[in-house]
Amino acid sequence: MNRQNGFTLVELLITLAIVSIVLTVGIPSFNDLIRNNRMTGQVNQVVSALALARSEAVKRGASIDVVSASGGANWKNGWTVEVSVGGEDIRVFEAQAGNHTLVADGGQGTFSYDSQGFLSTNCAGNCTITLCETSGEPGRQLSIAPSGHVSVNGSYACP
Repeated sequence: MNRQNGFTLVELLITLAIVSIVLTVGIPSFNDLIRNNRMTGQVNQVVSALALARSEAVKRGASIDVVSASGGANWKNGWTVEVSVGGEDIRVFEAQAGNHTLVADGGQGTFSYDSQGFLSTNCAGNCTITLCETSGEPGRQLSIAPSGHVSVNGSYACP
């Protein structure tokens, strides 16, 4: 008697059913992972710009600004780290892709560091920049202390 190798139709259908169940459960989690990683990358760009400005201010002994490309509170269009006097660009950060908002609370379009690395921008308490993608979803909020230190709240509830 000839014995054939391969799968039966029932075995293939069971395998397809298991694969479809795993994909149905896994794809939404994967989308959340992608969104979370995208937001983390965008926040890290802002944090690195602020850290660069602070370190350059101390190194040069001069005031350094981080300026929104829009000139206002909307930071999504990019920003520039520059010397306050003379406007020499130290680094330009391009606009960020994606469907999100990146807004400085209080309408801040510029954050300035003095020659000692302290934030010289006046805010009521800490200055904040908020990154939100969808209302009601978790976002990120950067808090810049008067000392110049930046901290990130990763569980900020977007309005």
